[in-house]
Amino acid sequence: MNLLISGISGFIGKSLYNSLSQNKDFKIIIISRKSSDLRFIKNSEIIFWDDPLIEEKIISLKVDVIINLITNYGINNDTEEIIHTNLLLPL
Repeated sequence: MNLLISGISGFIGKSLYNSLSQNKDFKIIIISRKSSDLRFIKNSEIIFWDDPLIEEKIISLKVDVIINLITNYGINNDTEEIIHTNLLLPL
């Protein structure tokens, strides 16, 4: 089963990745920012958000399940950005 996981660099994302990566039935595909610390990722494909071919890559990987763990806590108090990241982006 092909799993696409976003928000992998957070606490829940790391924990979920460490658990799921033990199961050889899962192919884990990560979607992330280039600035994220992904040193703990082993044997998983990584797609970066700014990749101009992001949609084509995701489609070609035939993803079965998407797990979205991205969140925006509103550090900059930008309400529009919070709504976009937490509500609209997952759609």
